[in-house]
Amino acid sequence: MNVEQYHIFKIAGQSYIYCVYYKQLYMLSQQEFDQISVDPSLAHKYINAAKSSVDNTDSNEPIISNRKGLFLCVTSNCNARCVYCFADHGSYGKDIKNMDLDTAKKAIDVFIDNLSDDADAFINFFGGEPLLAFNTVKESYYYAISKPLKRNQKLSFRIVTNATLLTSEIIDFIAEHDIGIGISLDGGKYIQDLQRPLANGKSSFDEAIKFMPDLLSKIPYANARGTYFTFDYPLVDIYPELFDVGFKIVDVPPDL
Repeated sequence: MNVEQYHIFKIAGQSYIYCVYYKQLYMLSQQEFDQISVDPSLAHKYINAAKSSVDNTDSNEPIISNRKGLFLCVTSNCNARCVYCFADHGSYGKDIKNMDLDTAKKAIDVFIDNLSDDADAFINFFGGEPLLAFNTVKESYYYAISKPLKRNQKLSFRIVTNATLLTSEIIDFIAEHDIGIGISLDGGKYIQDLQRPLANGKSSFDEAIKFMPDLLSKIPYANARGTYFTFDYPLVDIYPELFDVGFKIVDVPPDL
């Protein structure tokens, strides 16, 4: 491990080592901090020891949760050409098409019919860009809420969108039916347009924020979910850029 792959620093008297490649942060003792300061080659030793300590605390018992989710990929079409897209611009390497309603209904049937008696369940409308198949989103929602639930079962809904196709009608539907919404926005205009260009050449930032005042006035806790990909652009600048748009909740994990 060379010097460029980690940083050591102190905050409020506590020493830390940050492993850049793995985006992991560990506490150090004062002695460890002093030794690494003198001999940087020891950083690898202390990171491995810290990782081993964390790994050994994990229980071998399976984690059982009543939180269950169904991700409905309602379309493999997308109007963006994000430079880091894991889904091959929405298509996942397959033919571009929308999910037919019959398939969506069958998926919902299998999901809801097999929930435990006290399941806390959610359905997430995904893509591609799901607003390109918003009719499927609406009809799937109506079908899902028509399914009877057991007394202790809960069912909520969420949609993840790049926001460039939002309209007042879509926002009203999402707000009226209490559907959670996550906005894929990587930061201000510069970094957003650099990392998430639109296929039609327009500014994805300008298109995404057109209806943002309307959205955030009706759904104040819609969250911005960015991706930190251009690592020479300061992450510390991205959060204020997204807060300036009006978001109260912002999450920008690194692209790994």
